[in-house]
Amino acid sequence: MPERPEGGEARGHARAGRARSTEAGSVRTLERGLGVLTALADLREATLSEVARRAGLSPSTASRLLDTLRREGFAEWDERSGLYTVGLRAYQVGAAFAARTTLIGAAQAEMDALSQPWARR
Repeated sequence: MPERPEGGEARGHARAGRARSTEAGSVRTLERGLGVLTALADLREATLSEVARRAGLSPSTASRLLDTLRREGFAEWDERSGLYTVGLRAYQVGAAFAARTTLIGAAQAEMDALSQPWARR
């Protein structure tokens, strides 16, 4: 039977565990960032405290996420008013969706489901 390097299997499992942990953390961060972006879209313009409260995050976490969203163009901050708004890049992502579909096309399945009870009568 071939000899296993000392600690080889255990280390492999530890690395796999860290990779899964890092992946889960990345997913959680993405979910929080999208929550901040959604809060910003709902509020139209807001202070850091308002965004944090709406997203259910601490102000320090919301601030870090907003900084990232600002760097990437998904959020903007007006220095004079201290208010955050949705940035141009978020609009561009939405426009890409709108360009590939129509509102009726996007809602077709839901409209069909709603019409089913009436069609049976």
